[in-house]
Order: sequence, then C-alpha cells, then structure tokens
Amino acid sequence: MESSNDTLKVLMASLQRLLKEKVGPQAGEIDRTDTFPRDIWRAFGEIGVMGVAVPEEYGGLGLGFDKLCLVTREIARVSGSCAAMAFSPLFGIYLLLHGGASEAQRRAWLPKLASGEEMWSFCLTEAHAGSDAMAMKTTTTARSGAFEVNGVKQFISFAGEATKYIVVSRLPQVEAAGKPVGIVLIDANAPGLRIGKRDEKMGNRGIPSAEVIMEGVRIPRERVFGLDGGARELFGIIVRRERIALASWAVGVAMGAFEYALNHTKIRQQFGRPIFEFQAVQMILAEMFIGISSAIGLIDKACACLGRDEEYGEIYGSAAKALACEVVVEVTGKAMELLGGYGYMKEYPLERMVRDARGFPVMAGTGEIQKWNVARNLRHDRYRF
Repeated sequence: MESSNDTLKVLMASLQRLLKEKVGPQAGEIDRTDTFPRDIWRAFGEIGVMGVAVPEEYGGLGLGFDKLCLVTREIARVSGSCAAMAFSPLFGIYLLLHGGASEAQRRAWLPKLASGEEMWSFCLTEAHAGSDAMAMKTTTTARSGAFEVNGVKQFISFAGEATKYIVVSRLPQVEAAGKPVGIVLIDANAPGLRIGKRDEKMGNRGIPSAEVIMEGVRIPRERVFGLDGGARELFGIIVRRERIALASWAVGVAMGAFEYALNHTKIRQQFGRPIFEFQAVQMILAEMFIGISSAIGLIDKACACLGRDEEYGEIYGSAAKALACEVVVEVTGKAMELLGGYGYMKEYPLERMVRDARGFPVMAGTGEIQKWNVARNLRHDRYRF
C-alpha cells in the first residue's frame, strides 16, 4: 500500500512537470487574454490536484488540507491565476464533510470534485455585504414543499464556468433562534439562476468573476444545509480554510517574484559586477526572504490547528491571511525595484505578479478585518504560542 509520503512525491513530481511544460508557457497568455484555461483545469484533475484534500474513500488522495495549501503555493509561484483552481474544491469538500450531507451525496459528488469533473463556486459577497457578511440580502425560504432562493452575489470566482454554486444566504426558518445563516447548493443550469456581466479584473486574470443572480430558484430540501441552525459553524469551518489557502496562494506569488528578482540580481551587471554584490540589494533580498519565511511559518501553524484545535485555527488563520497579503504586496513591490524598468514592462512576468498581488489584501476579508478578528480572539484568550 502506497504511503501518503509516496503519494505526495508522485503528485509533486507530476505537478512540477506540468508547471514547466504547460502552466509556465501559458501563464502570460492567460493573463493577456483573460481566458479560462480549461486544458489546465483538466490536467490538474488528471494528476490529482483537485483531490488532494478529498478522503481516499471518496476518490481523492487523502493528503489533507495542509498539502492542499502546499500545492496551491507551488502553482502560484508560476501562475497566480492557475493557483486559484487548486484550492477551489475546498468549499465543496468541507461543505459535504461537515455540513450534514448524506453519505449518498458524498459518494455522488466528492469523487467528481476530486477528478475535476465538477467545479463548485462559493458565493458569499454582495453589493452591501462584504466584510459585514451577515448584512447579506440573499434569502432562502420554504415554499410549496421546496425552497426558493432569491438574491444577487457579486465578485464570484468561476462564475459561468462552475457546475454548481454554494450560496450563503439568510434562512428565515431558523432566524428566530438567532442563527439566520443557511448554505444552499444550486446547479448551474437551475431555472432562475443566471450570470451577470463578467468583471474586468486588474490581476488574477483568466479566472472569471461575475455576479450570480438568483430569481425564484427552487431547490429540494436536501440541498439546504443549516436547517438545524448549524450553518454558522459550518460557515466558520469553510471560511477559516479559505483564509489559510488564500494566504498560501499569496505567498506562492511572493515566492515567484522573489526568485525571479534574485536570479535577476545575480546576472544583471552594473559598475562591472552583478548588482547582487551591492549591500543595499542584499538587504532588500534579505527582507523579502524573511517576510516570505515568516508567512509560511504562520500558515503551517494555522494548518496544524485545524481539526485538532479548531478554536485556535480562527486566530492563526486570520493572522496568516493578514501577514501573507502584506508580504506579497511588499515583496512584489521590492522585486520591481530590483528589476528597474524590466519590472514595469508587460513582456516580463513580474509585472503580472505585481498586479496579481494587489488583489489579495481585499479577498476573503480585508487585512483590517483579519486583525480585528485576531484581537477579538485575544479578548477571549483563544490563542496559544
């Protein structure tokens, strides 16, 4: 029987080949055309990227969430956009594993998520409900033996490409108990669901983003999670992992920028020697390395808490997300300084990395919200070193 270490080695070897032969050569074109790379999605599915965190009994590799973060980080070193694909299955995985799904639902859907046959999109943000997610207006109400969903979600990744949408909504049926949140699962072809105008993003292009509009979308009872009032806890489980995976994504972009800049400083000659030999340049590179290494350490700490000490996953997940998003902006900016004019030109990959980096601080909760969340946990002594 193959060990998890052997499985990981095989996966990483296959992934490195794919990054070198396919992802790297296409990264610039994906950004330029803003076209979703379906061929890369399929290739990721074939080698097991989508199934890293899916348990083996459901057709996945069973390597766990920490390895999902590792894989995301490795892909982001080459293409920030393609890295988004690696952690996108986490929303469906943890919905099905922790949301009260039936065994039949798990066996029907988890293997398809693991293979990449299905792509599920997480729908949370609304026009007036960003950081204040509980201000959402989308509602799921019981009606004539089924449930009806109405609302508009915005900035939804994979909108128009996804096969299903995981929608966080208000659930009046349990609102009286003070637990108004529900999570529903809607097929992409459900009557009443449509995709709005596609967003024109600054960075992480190639991964579509758009409004998801629901008008009288009817779903059966078994597609509603949280009727027992437990959806808020489920929401927390999913969002904690989203923050940590996003931090890994950001750090991967920072690593790619750092390595590109480091290599440049060793071959770029000025005043008769490589610019790496100048102490000012060395100090900048050292600061970049320290920032990246610190963020990776915090991500690893956050991953270690999940499932074992879940309550501590909250503070470390927010801390990791806040730090990683500051680091990626700082590192890509310093890399541009080291490259000079070359870093500003679109023909070189660093310009793309700089644009990709700017999105991370506002994804999945701003840096200020993450720090507020850290402080909220400190108030109740929910931390440990």
